[in-house]
Amino acid sequence: MLASLREQTYPSPEIIIIDDGSEPPLPPLEDSRLVRNETSLGMCAARNRGFDLARGKYVVVLDDDTVLPDPTLLARAVEVAEQWPRLGAIAFRQLTAEGKTHYLQPALGEKLCFASHFFGYGFLVSREAIKSVGPFYDAFGYYHEEIELGFRLMDAGYTILYDPSLGVIHYEETANRNYRVIHRINFRNSMCTVILRYPYWLIVPGLLRCMLRYVKLTWSWKIFSFSDLLWAFSSLIRMGPRLLRDRKPVRYKTLQSARAANQGLIALQPDSRELTSPLS
Repeated sequence: MLASLREQTYPSPEIIIIDDGSEPPLPPLEDSRLVRNETSLGMCAARNRGFDLARGKYVVVLDDDTVLPDPTLLARAVEVAEQWPRLGAIAFRQLTAEGKTHYLQPALGEKLCFASHFFGYGFLVSREAIKSVGPFYDAFGYYHEEIELGFRLMDAGYTILYDPSLGVIHYEETANRNYRVIHRINFRNSMCTVILRYPYWLIVPGLLRCMLRYVKLTWSWKIFSFSDLLWAFSSLIRMGPRLLRDRKPVRYKTLQSARAANQGLIALQPDSRELTSPLS
């Protein structure tokens, strides 16, 4: 990943590496700023620390198993961002290790389009937008955090784009992943998002929808477990006081726009660069 960053044509990018309590610790690395958490704080907190330390107008976040195959990618991403006065984030296309398009993308389509979120393997975000709406919700740890942040960005009038021309190779490790744990954490965090950001009258339908989606998915994968279901609900209850304290629902129109973007129903026209949000 670092080698592909050093090959970028974008002039003098500031490279910040967050070592989230790895063992053994990472050694000092050339041409980059290494910051270590002595104990792991989780993905959200680690990325938030990077946001605090960054000094540029835009921050590009990359997982450690991501590579930029095109040396002009950063320069092109900033060029796109500069055309949108209320740019919140740009989601990058996910490529497999073989350079093929991954089945999971932040949005549909093969052209620049509106999106409701991005994925952590690679994205650009406006530092001004993060300062305005706040960073990742660190209690999530990891999974679903980009979707929750996307709601806040859209509700504040910031634009989220998906640019398929900005492809990054994600060397995703799947052999040793515990998908039962992954799905139950994602389920828990999706319910947290409902409590944090949905209007009151949508909380119960939203929670039911999260549960049905979780059961359907894990059942199809043959990994459904009642103990995982109970873990997610008990974890949600433990987090309840903080969720209620931090609750700030978005507008219903924001949820409608997010769903439309997920379904590819908000298209960009050649002359629509002046738009600042699909909520406009």
